[in-house]
Amino acid sequence: ADNASISLLANQNITTGEITNPGRNININSTNGNIDITQLIGVSSDSSNINAGNVAINAGGNLRISGQGQIRANSSIGAGGNISLTSGNTLS
Repeated sequence: ADNASISLLANQNITTGEITNPGRNININSTNGNIDITQLIGVSSDSSNINAGNVAINAGGNLRISGQGQIRANSSIGAGGNISLTSGNTLS
């Protein structure tokens, strides 16, 4: 299995759907815009990975988790991952 991270970089608003990357990292960064998490962002471990990955979300504007939005970095076998949320304005 590969060890690929998912990275999304924009200078405008970002609205996510579901993004999963079991046991690996997810980075979402909007330098000037808002980020709206509307579905699952997940790096939880699966049967082939013991530890969960990390999630880093950085919004230059507002960061909002809405609707079905949730962030998971858990593992039933190994260590859970880190979740880092940063907002230049409002975090809700």
